[in-house]
Order: sequence, then structure tokens, then C-alpha cells
Amino acid sequence: MSCATKDKPYATIEVTNIDDRAGSFYADVTFLDANGDTVDARGVAVRVDARSVATAKVQLTDEATAAEVDHCEASPLASAE
Repeated sequence: MSCATKDKPYATIEVTNIDDRAGSFYADVTFLDANGDTVDARGVAVRVDARSVATAKVQLTDEATAAEVDHCEASPLASAE
């Protein structure tokens, strides 16, 4: 995963599907400042083929807040939709 930066107002995540059939998953990312306070929290639906990995971008709600982001935390498990 990569986190948002001033020049890139989104996080990039990977979602892995270990099932034998394709599915849609919802993944959450929290964007945090240097103090650990939440700048933004967003989620994205990701379609993943069977036994595969998909990459997705999670955009900040307001691109102007990207400069405040120090690090990101992604939920370790994506929920099936």
C-alpha cells in the first residue's frame, strides 16, 4: 500500500481474494496526520477475480487536505459486498 501525498491525493491498496470465485469487497483506509489524528476516512468497493489480487485507489474527500496526511492505515480485512 502507498499513502496519499501532496502530489498524489489518494492511497493505493491491494485486496486479495482467496475464494474460488470472483467477488466484490469493500476496503477502508484512514488518512492520519503526524499526531495520529484522522484527516479523512474513506472506503472503496473493489472487484477481485478468484484467487487473485486487485489494486485500487482510495481518494481523499478533499484533495487540499493531502498535505496534512502523514500516514495511512488500511483495514486488514475487506468485507464482502
